Amino acid sequence: MTEFKKNRTNVSSEDIKELINKLTDNNGMVRQQARETLVSMDNKVTQDIINILQTSNYRLKWEAVKTLEQIADPDSIPAFIELLDDETSEIRWMAAKGLIKTGSLSVKPILNKLLDKADIIFIQGAHHVLNKIDDKEIKILLKPLINALSNKDFVAERISLEAKKTLRLFK
Repeated sequence: MTEFKKNRTNVSSEDIKELINKLTDNNGMVRQQARETLVSMDNKVTQDIINILQTSNYRLKWEAVKTLEQIADPDSIPAFIELLDDETSEIRWMAAKGLIKTGSLSVKPILNKLLDKADIIFIQGAHHVLNKIDDKEIKILLKPLINALSNKDFVAERISLEAKKTLRLFK
């Protein structure tokens, strides 16, 4: 294992598989070390991690999302968006953190998803992420949509309309 910490360019797919397998270990320290090593490999492992997100193994899924969140590779944005609908709140929360870390790059994909996806769980996640965007100019453009997402009287058509209007501003 220490070999790829020193020389990340020579990491084999077998090494990556071994680390991914360690994400299911019963020992939390083993999982954390494997995750940290994967994170140190940065975007070289993004697709490998995305490929395991469909697992039914909760621990593996959580570790995979946590790894992607820490890497914050923009290639993870579609996966994070899908995970905003996950049945488990911890997975949704980690996906939201990943989208927040990718910053303004996550805005358009979220807007596109809001055009056709207006269930309350996704809306809550989108609201959280869009509220945390740091770019002040983008925040101004997002204000009407954020207000619609904040409305306690959830109206899917209004959210979709606001998402469409906001998306036009980004083209």
